[in-house]
Amino acid sequence: MARPLDWFEIPTADLDRAVRFYETVLGVSLKREVFGGVPMAGFPFADKSTGGALVQDARRTPSAEGALLYLNARGQLDTCVQRIARAGGRGHCSQGGHRRARLHRHL
Repeated sequence: MARPLDWFEIPTADLDRAVRFYETVLGVSLKREVFGGVPMAGFPFADKSTGGALVQDARRTPSAEGALLYLNARGQLDTCVQRIARAGGRGHCSQGGHRRARLHRHL
């Protein structure tokens, strides 16, 4: 199995707000669409990479107890961390074997 993770979904109660947040922090454009009657906004990804989307679905509730995802800042972690507060979130950058930023935002 070359790529065990194929797709992820981040639930949101407010898709417009979530799109603005992630587009601001990551500096990317998300693609809005409706799939199976469910509004979503997809993160950009290459043909053979893992994809995912923000999903506004009444059957899913955003929470701090959900899945933990690591999004690729493409070598610009410090810049992304600086954008977090501007986008309405809280975050910090931890040092260790891998540099990571933890975003705190329940959209």
